[in-house]
Amino acid sequence: MKGFKSYGDAKVTVPLSEGFTCIIGPNGSGKSNMADALLFVLGRLSAKSMRAEVFSDLIYTGKNTKYAEISLYFDNSDRKFPIDRNEAVITRMVFKDGRSIYKVNKKKETRSYVLDLLSEVGVTPDGYNIVHQGEIMNFINMTSIERREIIEEISGIAEFEEKKERGLRELERTEENLARVSLIIDEVRKQMDRLENEKNDALRYNFLKSEIQKLKGIFLHSKLEKYNKDLGCIENNIIECKKETEKMSSELISYVESIENCERELEGLEGELEKKNSEYLEINRKTEDLKRKFSRLEQNIKHEKENLEKNKSEIESLKEEKENTLNYINKINEDLENIEKEKLSLQEKIEFIKKETTKLEKKIEEKTDFLKRDNDKLIEELELKKESFYKNKNELSALENKRSFLSERLTQNKKIYEEKRLEYAKDKSELENYEFNLVDLKKNISKYESEIEKIENRIHVIDGELWKKKEEFLRVRSVLKAKKSFDLERDKPFKKIVKSGIKGIYGRVKDLGKVKKEYGVALEVAGGRRLNYIVVDTDDTAEECVKYLKRQKIGRATFIPLNKIRTKGMKDVEKKEGFIDYAINLIEFDEELRPVFEYVFGDTIIIRDIDIARNFESFRRVTLDGDLIERTGIITGGFYKQKGGFLDKEEEEKLASIENEIKKLNSEKSTLEEKLITLRKKLKVSVEDKIGIETKMETLKKILENGVKESEISELESKINSDDAILKEIESKISMVNKEFLEMEGLLKDLESKKEFLHSELMEKSGEDIKKLDELREELKTIESEYQRID
Repeated sequence: MKGFKSYGDAKVTVPLSEGFTCIIGPNGSGKSNMADALLFVLGRLSAKSMRAEVFSDLIYTGKNTKYAEISLYFDNSDRKFPIDRNEAVITRMVFKDGRSIYKVNKKKETRSYVLDLLSEVGVTPDGYNIVHQGEIMNFINMTSIERREIIEEISGIAEFEEKKERGLRELERTEENLARVSLIIDEVRKQMDRLENEKNDALRYNFLKSEIQKLKGIFLHSKLEKYNKDLGCIENNIIECKKETEKMSSELISYVESIENCERELEGLEGELEKKNSEYLEINRKTEDLKRKFSRLEQNIKHEKENLEKNKSEIESLKEEKENTLNYINKINEDLENIEKEKLSLQEKIEFIKKETTKLEKKIEEKTDFLKRDNDKLIEELELKKESFYKNKNELSALENKRSFLSERLTQNKKIYEEKRLEYAKDKSELENYEFNLVDLKKNISKYESEIEKIENRIHVIDGELWKKKEEFLRVRSVLKAKKSFDLERDKPFKKIVKSGIKGIYGRVKDLGKVKKEYGVALEVAGGRRLNYIVVDTDDTAEECVKYLKRQKIGRATFIPLNKIRTKGMKDVEKKEGFIDYAINLIEFDEELRPVFEYVFGDTIIIRDIDIARNFESFRRVTLDGDLIERTGIITGGFYKQKGGFLDKEEEEKLASIENEIKKLNSEKSTLEEKLITLRKKLKVSVEDKIGIETKMETLKKILENGVKESEISELESKINSDDAILKEIESKISMVNKEFLEMEGLLKDLESKKEFLHSELMEKSGEDIKKLDELREELKTIESEYQRID
């Protein structure tokens, strides 16, 4: 020790031996200061616990003493401290401005590092390694809950809880970082994929570009060769064209010379032509005059000719008329003579024809007598054949009738056979359909049973999960209720006021807000005793509550009336490293109660730790682990165990989350139960359908056994075949009769043709005579009529 309290500037070394070390001395000799020195070096933040108002009071009051320094030496030969040395030295120094620094083996370290190091050997600054006067009695007089807290703290459970909370905070931060990193990785992966695609596109572009250049080169080379060939041809053509041009140029010169000669000759001819034109015009004028005179003469001649022709035609017509009249008279005389002659010849012809006709009639009668006899015999034979023909025809008709009867019977039998066969096939098809439907129903029943089993298993699993969630819900809720009830038990005035029935009471400040667990300690310290203040609507309600407490002699309480509370605005803070937020911004509360929380927290800010507190000296500051630095410079700190501040938002959210999960599970269970009912109904319907189909199948099987049998169908089929054979036999007979009928018909035709032949022979033998006879008769009639006309 050096410069600590009463020990002055002299360096004091106190050895602590194994086992018990007793420090004995009179009052005021500095025994308690040694215990305070131990507490100081172990990192305690409360100056009052070391019997000082501020940390600067721990420094010796001598003029030249600027700081106090305490070093604690530990034997580390067993390496309990995570330091690779046999001795661990922890030093703490405090300066007159209240600033403290920590060293480990003469190397400057943070307080949190020192605390972690000490925790490795089970030493804590606010623990019970050092027991002060009166603490044993306090321990005896404590409630069981407070005693349990102390035992947990001594056993190190509280430290592990704190470490667990820190670990969870670190884990949460790490998870956030991981989420951010995964997002960045995803984004980078997308960019890499895009760049990979672009790279592939670029490589493909370069490859295609080189290929295009190669192909262009080949194309241009081939084009160049073609152009070179074309150029050679063109050059040859140019040479030939030059030759032609030279030839044509020489010819052109000769043509130009001949043209010039022609032009000269043309000029001479044009002169002569002008002279001839003038002469020609004079001749034309004279010719026109002559033409006019000639035209007048022609017209006169034409007129005279027309008159002459007219007179000639009149004379000719008169001559012809005279001649025709004379001719007509001569002709009439000749005709009269001829008619007389013709009349005599006709009379002679009539007599001759009559004689010839008589002769021919006798001749014909003699020739046709034997032919008539043959014709009569033929007619008799024809009648007999016709009788036989009609007999065959009747037999054929009878066979046709029998065939139609058998055909009708065959059709009926076939119809009956078809009906029975269709009925049998229909029953058999219906039975097969029922069998097919039965298979489907069995599959559906199996499917429904499987689904029902799955749903029942899922409901069983949900019941198990529900039981677990409800158990967890009850446990979390009971813990929250226990905390609240424990807190109410400690605050008897508030408990009584709540039960009093006074209206307008909102509750305590700490009951009206929710915070995240990581800010719980900081906000509980920041709010302090004000968290237990009771919020009411008006000052009248507050007065009524105060009077009630007085009457009941319960205790005292502080009230915040909403109609009177006044607050100041918050100062702006420069957001440096380690700044978290204003305390009020970390609390979730009803906006109506904002004035209350502004009054309780003001512009208090929450920072990461005490090491950065100097960056925000104009503000009231609270660290995450509960160190409080006032604007005045007063620091309250050390180890702090949360005693019951704001409602834990995370626990409330956890409770709500569990409740939502229970609702979801119940909803899923209800849905599954409804589905189960539906499936059971479907299963019932399917089972009933199955029984119905099986019954129908049994009925159809009996019908098929007792009803139309295959033997009956076979019997009908044999009858049909028999009738069919008879019908074929009849048809063959009909065919034979038809054949005979056709033969008879042929004979009849032969006889008819024979008859026709006889007639033709008759006509042939006496036809010429008959024909001649007919002609003579016709001629006779003609001559007689002509004779009568002439006469």
